[in-house]
Amino acid sequence: MTSDKRIGCLALVIVFGAVLALVSIFGSPLESSPDEVRQMREALSHMTLHQNWESITVSQKDRYAVTLNYKNTPLLGEPEIDTKLVARAVITELLKEGKRPARDFIMFFVYAQRPVVGETGENMVEVYGSTRYDPNTDQLIYEPWKR
Repeated sequence: MTSDKRIGCLALVIVFGAVLALVSIFGSPLESSPDEVRQMREALSHMTLHQNWESITVSQKDRYAVTLNYKNTPLLGEPEIDTKLVARAVITELLKEGKRPARDFIMFFVYAQRPVVGETGENMVEVYGSTRYDPNTDQLIYEPWKR
């Protein structure tokens, strides 16, 4: 192994070690705190469900997510508008609580789906797309579901 390759490998090990140290001190940016989940639930509790919305739920796993469930198949473009509306409500609540989503690297997703029954009678969901808050660009980004 040449000297340049050794230096490159050593630099990579040092950077990786620094990232692990930061995650152990501050927590993973992909993990949501119970306080942030509470804030999301608080924000959504003030929202009035639209006519075609069945429910809005918050779940916490590796990253936290909001799920918007439709009663019926939404109109074209409706999932993007609705998921961004829900995401903006979450951002408003986070700001009101003194959080800065971009600076604090708070990442979340809002999924649009509809419960359906499959061909064999199994309960399934039809996914339409999702909006994610990107703390790197401080933007809401919608992505339609790709089959």
